[in-house]
Amino acid sequence: MNDYSTRLAWAGAMIGALALTATVFANSRPPGKPSDTTAPTLPALVAEPVESTEEVAAVMAPETMETAGPFLIALRVEELPLEGRLFLCDASGCPIEEAKPYGTGDVTLGPVFSGVYSLWRDGTELGGFRLLQNASLDEARGQLWTDGELLHFERFCPGTASIRLTLRQKGFFSFTLYDRNGRQWNRDLFIPDSALPERGLAYVRTLEFRGLRAGTYTLVRRETPILQVLVQAGERTEAEATVE
Repeated sequence: MNDYSTRLAWAGAMIGALALTATVFANSRPPGKPSDTTAPTLPALVAEPVESTEEVAAVMAPETMETAGPFLIALRVEELPLEGRLFLCDASGCPIEEAKPYGTGDVTLGPVFSGVYSLWRDGTELGGFRLLQNASLDEARGQLWTDGELLHFERFCPGTASIRLTLRQKGFFSFTLYDRNGRQWNRDLFIPDSALPERGLAYVRTLEFRGLRAGTYTLVRRETPILQVLVQAGERTEAEATVE
């Protein structure tokens, strides 16, 4: 055997020895215990079944799913000059932006997403409201009131008079609400010939007067008083009357 054959035989013996050593080492390892060089196995994540779509919504951050927008908010400061600085805040009172009225008292707020907001002046909350997903306004309180489209800020706590009218005839009706100082609010109703009676042979309609100071008001038609209503600060007062 020459030198080259001897080297080949020696290499073959070494390979055989290494293979035997690896087999013995593998058989000597306890079953199920990974070696130091084996990547650890991560525990499987088991997803528990969800019982309803409500639970799915809760997992997927409902506050994100319920919002819409962003929208702009039209605010009107009814009495100027305005004392102090006015801020639009979130429901917790954290400032979002400062409201700076123009000379007419009009302010554009936002854009902001639908949700609950509040209005503050120099650290004092003046009122709050809700911006709905269709961009309309609702749930005004404190010194704020709204007709659904415009947000109004008053220096007093406004109330609402809701007057349910039973009308005996069709046609055009004009009404005026007076306070004790002669200030007036006008509302018109029209019952077309195609309208169907809702209560016997009569027609039922409701007049809404918002943003009223606390006090006594008189509803008038054709210079004839129909009823008086007492409005409380920050409350909704309902009354009924019949118009012949």
